[in-house]
Amino acid sequence: MSAGALTELSVRNFGRIICQEVRRRIRGDPAVDGRPSVWGESSPKFVTKPSRVEVWAGETGRFSVRTSGRPTPLVSWLKGGVRITSEGRVHVYQHSGLHFLEIQEVSVEDAESYTCSLTNSVGTITATAQLIVK
Repeated sequence: MSAGALTELSVRNFGRIICQEVRRRIRGDPAVDGRPSVWGESSPKFVTKPSRVEVWAGETGRFSVRTSGRPTPLVSWLKGGVRITSEGRVHVYQHSGLHFLEIQEVSVEDAESYTCSLTNSVGTITATAQLIVK
């Protein structure tokens, strides 16, 4: 096959080849999924870390973080080394790329250090901030 024929074949079939590649990725073809990502992996990072929160008793205290990393890090919040889940006055949620820990009707017993942990296949990183109740 001449170079001209190869160029013509490549240009003419380029769209079809791309479509086949996309279909393989959607179906989870192991020949495609087994390859390393073109983008690679990166350790989790805080784009913004949690900062100290000062609130009056009875108000709502809210910590937030913005993260990065590939694959996308799993975000966990901890108090005294124990993972926090949404329950009662405490809510853990994500909105518009931010991750939040919200404590409603804060009491003096809630005043403590809170840690945010980011984990992906590359590693784990943490950041800690204080909740101060006045």
